Amino acid sequence: MQKPILMVWEPNCPTHLEVDALGYTIGGVLLQKLDDSLWHPVTFRSQFMIKAKQIYKIYNKEMLAIICALENWQHYLKGLPQSFDIISNYQNLAYWHTL
Repeated sequence: MQKPILMVWEPNCPTHLEVDALGYTIGGVLLQKLDDSLWHPVTFRSQFMIKAKQIYKIYNKEMLAIICALENWQHYLKGLPQSFDIISNYQNLAYWHTL
């Protein structure tokens, strides 16, 4: 099995953002679908939450993960020629995915 290798950003490739919150951390990965039809990581982030945020409800932690990822990677995402997906494993946030 090969370990994932970060790829060079290609603004014209399909893009999606996967985020997750678990316990005391939030994280995400920015992926792009390349010519081989597979999703490849471009960049990732992981962040330990301060104590005040560690007591958030899970849906707030998941939304925080989305907001932090969007802020962190806005230079990649602004001006894309096509829309991108945000993928979260928390079903209560599905409403925001449909807007």
